[in-house]
Amino acid sequence: MKYYLSIFLFLISISQVTYAEVPITTDNRIKTYIYNENEVFTILVHYGYQSSIELSYGEEVETISMGDSYAWKITPVGRRIFIKPFEENIHTNMTIITNKRTYQFDIVSKLPSENFDKELAYVVRFFYPEIKKSEKLDN
Repeated sequence: MKYYLSIFLFLISISQVTYAEVPITTDNRIKTYIYNENEVFTILVHYGYQSSIELSYGEEVETISMGDSYAWKITPVGRRIFIKPFEENIHTNMTIITNKRTYQFDIVSKLPSENFDKELAYVVRFFYPEIKKSEKLDN
């Protein structure tokens, strides 16, 4: 019996290490995307709310470009970019160029509804597989 218990505990400890590498969020308004330079990331915000994008540590915003910027307030602060729509039901694209990467976004604003929107983003974060690969190669 002790043998099976020790095997069970060993398997649990291995599975926790495997899952610990991938960020886990418990609130679906906190989005974690896997960074890919060839991906366009969609961000849904609600009129009257603000959202933010968090970049990797050490990343600095060099430029932000938008399709229609008149209806949005974009505020870069350190490695974060705050987004606030000035109008409802607007849609545009945004490119963020940093000292390390380029990000493409499709940003959409709509009115909040009575039904909670599961696509609404309060915070957008990124998981960077290339960082994990380089950490493994260094060890």
